[in-house]
Amino acid sequence: MKFKNSYYNFLFENNNKFYVYNILTTAIAELEQDIFINLQNNKMEAIIPKIRQSLLEQGFLVPIETDEKCYYKYFYDNARFCYASKSANVTLIPTYDCNLSCPYCYEGKEKNKEKISMQDIDKILKFISSKTEKNNDDIPIQTLHIMFYGGEPLLCKDSLKYFCEKTFDIAEKQKIKIDYQITTNLTLLDTSIIEIIAKYKISLQVSIDGTKEKHNKRRIYSDGTGTYDIIIKNLKRLVDYGLKHLITIRINIDKENSDHGEDIFTDLKAYSDDIYFGILKSYKGINDKYSQNCFENCCLDNLSTSKIHDIYENNDLPIPLKFGKKSPCSINAQNRYFIDNKLDGYKCDLLVNHPECRIGYIDNNGNLVKEPNFYQQMSFSPFLFKECEECKLLPLCGAGCPAEIYLAKQLKNGDITHKNCTFTEESLKNYLLDYIKRLN
Repeated sequence: MKFKNSYYNFLFENNNKFYVYNILTTAIAELEQDIFINLQNNKMEAIIPKIRQSLLEQGFLVPIETDEKCYYKYFYDNARFCYASKSANVTLIPTYDCNLSCPYCYEGKEKNKEKISMQDIDKILKFISSKTEKNNDDIPIQTLHIMFYGGEPLLCKDSLKYFCEKTFDIAEKQKIKIDYQITTNLTLLDTSIIEIIAKYKISLQVSIDGTKEKHNKRRIYSDGTGTYDIIIKNLKRLVDYGLKHLITIRINIDKENSDHGEDIFTDLKAYSDDIYFGILKSYKGINDKYSQNCFENCCLDNLSTSKIHDIYENNDLPIPLKFGKKSPCSINAQNRYFIDNKLDGYKCDLLVNHPECRIGYIDNNGNLVKEPNFYQQMSFSPFLFKECEECKLLPLCGAGCPAEIYLAKQLKNGDITHKNCTFTEESLKNYLLDYIKRLN
């Protein structure tokens, strides 16, 4: 059998050491210089059989007739149509209103204060019930993921409690697993909410915007008052209640506070074992006034990545990998829905409250009435773009985030079929070198 150099091999050297990373299989190896050169020049016959076999097993070599682009296409389509079909992800947005006035908010400054009614919640529950029924024409659902998003969902705590009760009943009836998650600013926590969280084991994602001084300039009430102390107080209440394992803390990082990452992390370790850094992004027409503080290349900014990895390492935590094979996002995956207080359906959290991007609506009978956007968004694929299909970085990028490019271009036509390149060979090399350095 004849072999060839994988199309997705990324060869690089540093300090007289030679490496190969396969972007499709995500394997990485250090090579002897002669093997590196032979691989680089596609001289397979010059590599001894034992080494050839090892390179073949890791995907650095492939049979000569292999079309690796088809491999990634199969992986991508299987993930979004088959694997994703086994679970239903429904995010309820009970309101777009919020009790805070953060300057970078993706929902903009002026928020709709309308809250969802119990009657409309019942319609969404009918929709969820129909998706989980065993006689459904789709692949049988094995898990139901319920998420609460906003705005600030805790402004609607009665609706959340009712929704949890009813979806839990649906899952029990259909004998499927269910889990819950909420994204909250945590300023509205009270005893009744803690009891709901404990009963349904609701995972919480809470954001902190830096040290107390930095946070209180940005995550603020409408009168400018900071929220750091109340969030820390409420985190402590949850921990004291024995719910630390349910808490995830996102530390929002930008140019203004990235130098204080270690201090922020130290302050928060007592309240969660799951802390991560999220780099703030700017979107034209939404949070323009904050754009000067945001990193330009938020995916693989070398400086911010290195600093963040140092913090993880200093605290004996695993470094999260941000390179690897890109799976589809919610926009084009089966059974991913965001449903708001107006019963409008969306496929992405960045596109909610952009009516031109809605995929349909829930009718009185609990049916999702699909609109043309549903089929357009479900059909989105990196293979729509010839330049993406030919790009060896495609498995890293997947054509990027179509919602981000939609917002960046300030589009209003609902067309999210635009690619968004997020990686370069230089940024990948720097990221891999940082990864290798921390292995040694």
